[in-house]
Amino acid sequence: GLGPSPRVSPDGRRIAVTRLMQGNDDVWILEGGRSSRLTFDPASDASGVWSPDGSRMAFYSSRTGVFGTFQKLTSGVGAEEQLIQSNELAIATSWSPDGRFLLYFQRNLESLTDLWVWPVTKTAAEEANSRTPAPFVKTPASDVFGMFSPDGRWVAYQSNQSGRNEIYVRPFAWPLSATASAGAQWQV
Repeated sequence: GLGPSPRVSPDGRRIAVTRLMQGNDDVWILEGGRSSRLTFDPASDASGVWSPDGSRMAFYSSRTGVFGTFQKLTSGVGAEEQLIQSNELAIATSWSPDGRFLLYFQRNLESLTDLWVWPVTKTAAEEANSRTPAPFVKTPASDVFGMFSPDGRWVAYQSNQSGRNEIYVRPFAWPLSATASAGAQWQV
């Protein structure tokens, strides 16, 4: 798969897994000895990222023809919402600790990948603007698997810009600066 499975909820009480049943991948949530199916689409759905409070899950699905990111309440109530609409692969890998942002990687025209930020929720000041994604790391290399630090001030990610896969760290602040994609990086 394109993302890790299983994924443990923030409170450590539930586990989201991708389970193949009757030829179809779906997201299931395990709690104690019980399991409940979260997604039911005939397309392939795979476990993704828990929101910090555990109430939502951002998961990826091929239901639009390419792997894109959707969210659903982990209670199973309500419909799924497509978060990231793209004609290219777009997979969320980390939710900011305050629940406001999703980091995701998206394929670009050269078939490499860049890191983007999706503002999941808006503050009153941001209400005038629509939820518009913004590039966070955009290089000629393949930049993937961004993860917020526990305090939300840093992002670690994998890039092959040196010619091999390595981990880089860069500061995170919203709104992103115009030079964010070309900003300073620290190799780990």
